[in-house]
Amino acid sequence: MRNRVALRLFLIQLVVIGGGVACFLLLIPASVLIPHIADKLWWTCILTVVGMILLAVLVSTAVASYVAYVIEQVKHVTRAMMAGDLDDRISVSWSGVSGELGLAVNTMAEVLTERVRQERREQSQLKTIIASMQEAVVVVDNDGFIILSNPASQTLLGMSASPVGLPIAAACRSVELAQLIEKALTSTEGMRAELKLPPIAPLIVSAQATPWRVDNNVQGVVVVGYDLTPQRQLEEVQREFVANVSHELKTPLTAIRGYAETLQNEDATEPVMTRNFVNIIARNAEQMQFMVEDLLRLSKLEAGRTQLVMEEVAVADVVSEVIARFHPHIQEKKIDCQVKPLGVDIIRTDYRMLTHIINNLVDNAVKYSREGDTLRISGRQQGDDWTLEIADTGVGISSEELPRVFERFWRADRSRTRATGGSGLGLAIVRQMVSQLRGSITVASQEGKGTIFTICLPMGM
Repeated sequence: MRNRVALRLFLIQLVVIGGGVACFLLLIPASVLIPHIADKLWWTCILTVVGMILLAVLVSTAVASYVAYVIEQVKHVTRAMMAGDLDDRISVSWSGVSGELGLAVNTMAEVLTERVRQERREQSQLKTIIASMQEAVVVVDNDGFIILSNPASQTLLGMSASPVGLPIAAACRSVELAQLIEKALTSTEGMRAELKLPPIAPLIVSAQATPWRVDNNVQGVVVVGYDLTPQRQLEEVQREFVANVSHELKTPLTAIRGYAETLQNEDATEPVMTRNFVNIIARNAEQMQFMVEDLLRLSKLEAGRTQLVMEEVAVADVVSEVIARFHPHIQEKKIDCQVKPLGVDIIRTDYRMLTHIINNLVDNAVKYSREGDTLRISGRQQGDDWTLEIADTGVGISSEELPRVFERFWRADRSRTRATGGSGLGLAIVRQMVSQLRGSITVASQEGKGTIFTICLPMGM
């Protein structure tokens, strides 16, 4: 039988008594002390667990609030960027992973902001370039709706004021343009066509329709059109010039050749007839010389190779000289020539150019005046400028022909002009001379009632 040893707990306490030390030994049974200790430990454990739970709750709450704050900051910045505010950033005052997250978001925002701004700059540049182009630019999607258009398209292609979002058939009345776009949508290459569009005045437009693709899939058509009208007009003017010069040169050359062949005939040896033939040859040669001189003069003026000789010019003397030169023709047609006050006595200008200008305008007025018409010359001073008017009550110029009177090689009525002579260069030369004298020239006319040319020149250059 095993021996049981009773558990005893000893409590030893040292007590100082007098100068010595006393030791007391207290024996407490385990049955009394252990329950007491166990009870104390139980409550200690409970309190420790509760404290740890409370601490965990507090820590987790703080962490959750912190994380929620970080997430809210990220959401705020991303929403601001989505709304277009590219300057909003996270205020990074944290450390650790959260701080790194804030820095990463801010870095991403900086990169995106720079890319967006760069894209906006490029879009702005592209819009400015397209808007300032003289060529018409229209972009149409696969369904035929306009997604981009510049102001020039309104003038050249007859587009409506706000065509974006409209079908091409509704925005432009040109059936040819709509057909060109339809062909380009199904074509692998661009299509080109020359369109005649009559919005206000007839236009000739060269249109290039090119499909634009994304991942090799056609998304729409880009149409670029430029005005061919000036080029076609220039070609027409050149053809007219060649025809006019050929005619003007052919007529005197034919006369010269005919009379020269007659003089070669042995029977044509009478002095009077010979003199008449020689005079006719001389007049035709002089006519050819005048035409060549006009061509050379106009060429020099346009090239800026004419030197001005500035001097004091008495305008009344110049007008008198010109009127005296045409006096026989004025008398022949019984034209009422009226020279009114000229407004000034002397201006500083180029004498030869001023004489040529007035001479040419008076020549035209006399040529295209009918018997009994009136020719009136008057002038006035306007500030530092001198204005001269040369008006006639002759046949006038139609409103259709009036805008072209100063064009090179252009003449109004072909049959009438050939009867009166001239190469169609006179008014072009006058305009160039007036421009070189830093002046201006305008014309007003009504068919059947006459024409008024108005010249404005500086009084002192």
